[in-house]
Amino acid sequence: MALITKPPIAKPAVGRKDADNRRRCGAAILTIIWLVGFGACFKSDQALFDGAEQLWLKDEYSRAADKLKLLVAEYPDSAKVSQAYYRLGEIYYLNLDNPNKALDYFIKVTKLEGKTELNLKSHKYIADIYQQALGNYNLAILQYQRILNDFRDIIKADEYMLNIGKMYYKKGACPQAIIEYQALLKEFPKSDFALEASYHIANCMIIDGEAKEAKIIYEKALLDYPENKYKYGIMLGIGACYEELDQLEKALLTYEKMREAFPGKKLVKKKINSAKKRIKARKR
Repeated sequence: MALITKPPIAKPAVGRKDADNRRRCGAAILTIIWLVGFGACFKSDQALFDGAEQLWLKDEYSRAADKLKLLVAEYPDSAKVSQAYYRLGEIYYLNLDNPNKALDYFIKVTKLEGKTELNLKSHKYIADIYQQALGNYNLAILQYQRILNDFRDIIKADEYMLNIGKMYYKKGACPQAIIEYQALLKEFPKSDFALEASYHIANCMIIDGEAKEAKIIYEKALLDYPENKYKYGIMLGIGACYEELDQLEKALLTYEKMREAFPGKKLVKKKINSAKKRIKARKR
């Protein structure tokens, strides 16, 4: 009689379960490490930026700059990098008197940012550095033109057109300056900068020997804006035009009116004395 044997009892796959559990635990640990690491990174770049801001507010500019440099070096992909470069630009330009280094940082911002307010402000600083610190009016003009081209929908275009005219005036290119100012007045006849543009056109004209035309513009400016911040310069320009046109009595009368309107101005007194001497000399 054949022996009946029990079927073998299947043993649980203890080794396989342990391996699965170990894999799950490992994955969970890695996930936790990644999340903690990411969180630490976020907190660290933010902490560095906030620390730099506090130092900046305390006028500790070199230490603030060091923290910002550490931020961009350790967290190059941080969302704070553009702001860090911008603040570095401000620190080196406004506080540490190093416009060339400031320029480098502002340019970095323009390469990282799109059509943002931060990018626009960086371009403004770049133009200002070229103009005020480096005296490179050609590069300042290029910056203002770029602002006009790239940010026209979010800026006052007439302001930057005025700035371009000023740059040409500063570099001694009066004919081109006049063209720029006239373009502003044509496109924005009611601009807040209309008076200033007209004033500068007249200044350019008298420099170029066009006293008759300059006088007309000066007089119209006074007629349109009887009281304005350029009144002293405008009246001085009118007097100079009369002198250029050899109308010395009218020049003297203009300067006499200026003495009443602007007492204490030494230049006016000199102009009066000069006009009187020239009138006397002519009568001899």
